[in-house]
Amino acid sequence: MSQQELLKKVIQALDQAGIQYMIAGSIVSSLQGEPRSIHAIDMIVAIQSSKAQEFVEALDINGRSV
Repeated sequence: MSQQELLKKVIQALDQAGIQYMIAGSIVSSLQGEPRSIHAIDMIVAIQSSKAQEFVEALDINGRSV
């Protein structure tokens, strides 16, 4: 799975669970026109314990929950 595919999957799972998040770091810098050699994805996630299980279930990768 590529980095972009993984990011898309995580975002879909967060959205499905109704969890707020923010993407930061070098990936955002690259998207805004300042390419960086580092390809890290930094995320700030505001998850409540009541939403954690829903997120894990939504984050199904290759037919397996994580």
